[in-house]
Amino acid sequence: MELDKQQKMKERGRRIEVIRKSKYVSATEIAAYLGISRRSYKRVEDGVRDMLCHEVQSICTYLGIHPLRVMAVQEPSIPQDRIRKMAQELGFSAAESHNPRIYALVQRALSASHNI
Repeated sequence: MELDKQQKMKERGRRIEVIRKSKYVSATEIAAYLGISRRSYKRVEDGVRDMLCHEVQSICTYLGIHPLRVMAVQEPSIPQDRIRKMAQELGFSAAESHNPRIYALVQRALSASHNI
């Protein structure tokens, strides 16, 4: 197994462990919910065993979190000047384009257009 994949598995497992412990849930509880042994579940948290898609969904459901939080997927960064330019093209004044709420709106719109 390549090092990059191993590292990502370890990081995912660590994120799950931290979230699980913050919610005072035992590894045994989640393993039982998944229908696997505690040892098999701990191998996921230790980054030794990768998760199946339904396991990711089940773990997230049990912990009450979104799967992207576990997978640590981040939206692409959009340069501020591009956001300001788009805000001005949409009719906002130069002063308004610096408003954090307008900035957030335009950034969400640009991010959504990347997902189409």
